[in-house]
Amino acid sequence: MENFVDKTKKLIDGDDEKAEKYLINYFSELDAKGSKDEELLKMKSCDGETLIDLAISNGMTAFLCLVVEKYKNLAREKNIRGETFLHDVAWEGFSDVLIKALEVDPELAREKDEDGKTFLHIAARQGLFEVLIEALEVDPELAKEKNWNGETILHTAAEEDLSEVLIKALEINPDLLTIKTNEEQTVLDIARTRASKKDCIADFSQFFKLAEEKLFSENVNDTSNETKDPNLCRGIK
Repeated sequence: MENFVDKTKKLIDGDDEKAEKYLINYFSELDAKGSKDEELLKMKSCDGETLIDLAISNGMTAFLCLVVEKYKNLAREKNIRGETFLHDVAWEGFSDVLIKALEVDPELAREKDEDGKTFLHIAARQGLFEVLIEALEVDPELAKEKNWNGETILHTAAEEDLSEVLIKALEINPDLLTIKTNEEQTVLDIARTRASKKDCIADFSQFFKLAEEKLFSENVNDTSNETKDPNLCRGIK
């Protein structure tokens, strides 16, 4: 017997834009009445897909933004691999949905999969620099979250040549660039390596100049009892 999800799937097959408008109107009307239907969003089709699954596979980002805003607890539920639906959204490259999640509740960006990755780690791997910049502006502490290899989103950003993200991090908190992976690599180390590669697509010169100003000047002027690593700024020119 067909359920609501099966019928929606048929509607999507015929006209995905019409289907998305229908879903937005349906759940918006529920919200206007002061009610919710979380169970409907968890309901599965005969093929085992939920409305959220269908929305992701069909690029229905406006509906996904509504789900994040009105049903944010669903963005904490995980599959057997420890992934939330926002991990899937990140792999699909839907920046607007991820930015909406950061606006609604930055804590959603701390949920980790079985490899320790947050959706921001995936966003970095996918080159979604605007999402990372939003995260840094909303809560810089998100850039300290590590996967099981000890990598933060900034390590991944450096690997993906996202120099604009590294510059934003320097402007907000230079110490974010000195966090080390399990292999003792800082973000600066990775940026240096990438800048030396022929396939590097970024111009790291502005980043290195700013890093020298920020980190070297702090090293020189630091009068605390804590001694910073004297090699942090070595070779960044």
